[in-house]
Amino acid sequence: MLTIEYQPDNSIEITVDADGLATLLAHLTSLVPGDHVHLLTPSWGGEELTEVFPRPELEPIHKVTIQLVDEAEKARMFGGR
Repeated sequence: MLTIEYQPDNSIEITVDADGLATLLAHLTSLVPGDHVHLLTPSWGGEELTEVFPRPELEPIHKVTIQLVDEAEKARMFGGR
């Protein structure tokens, strides 16, 4: 299980079990600078995120994109900050 849900106070809740944690870590550790990964629910064409959401009062997230930037890209994005 790997679910991501949105709270109206602009925060997210991530819920994982052992398999979900392994999935998340595998995707994160496979990234190289300039690369990205998409995590999607089955209804959005993926299999990384679980579609059974534990908190019905929160808004489900069906797609997450994670990108790894190098220092040069970071400087371009944030103006050297």
